[in-house]
Amino acid sequence: MEILTILRNEGRIPFRQLAKRVNLSPSAVVERVHRMEEEGIIKGYRAEIEFEKLGFPLHVFIRLNRKTNELGIPKKITAMPEVRNFWIVAGDHDFLIEVTAQDKEHLEDIIETLFAYGTTSTAIILSKTTKTSL
Repeated sequence: MEILTILRNEGRIPFRQLAKRVNLSPSAVVERVHRMEEEGIIKGYRAEIEFEKLGFPLHVFIRLNRKTNELGIPKKITAMPEVRNFWIVAGDHDFLIEVTAQDKEHLEDIIETLFAYGTTSTAIILSKTTKTSL
């Protein structure tokens, strides 16, 4: 678990440095990481993008209750460029959609687009604390 915690926060850490931090040999760390990749435990390594610096300062969660059982709604919504993550959920809502927007007017346009699929409830994220362990 310690290897995964470090990789989650520092995906580009060199194997030698990772080995030193977990008190294992570099070859043992390489073997364990490759095994976790092969087993699908580690799905990939990604760049964390600061959307605010790209002109998208609003980070929002939108809950959506669909009005019909129309097929293909998830595909249509995830095709929207502002959508960062999309979940089909159980509970009071059908979908949870994470989006970024340039400003309030842009957010209104996004919500207006989503009205075609159902009713929405929006929560603007004011601050974020990143979880650093598993």
